[in-house]
Amino acid sequence: GQAKLDFTEAHVIVDDKLETCLEFARAGRYGIWFNRGPKGHTATARLYEANSWEDVIAVIDSIEGGTS
Repeated sequence: GQAKLDFTEAHVIVDDKLETCLEFARAGRYGIWFNRGPKGHTATARLYEANSWEDVIAVIDSIEGGTS
């Protein structure tokens, strides 16, 4: 199948599939990995880990704060 990256021009994706988030990060966008299990990946540039929707909101707020 085709990558989600090819279907949207969104700057941020929230997904529970780590590879999708990594693809966005590699492309200069932001990936928020919605991890439903134990921590499995250390946050890197443009890739963040969220364990709740509150985490997702906090990450988006930090991204927006860093670009304005």
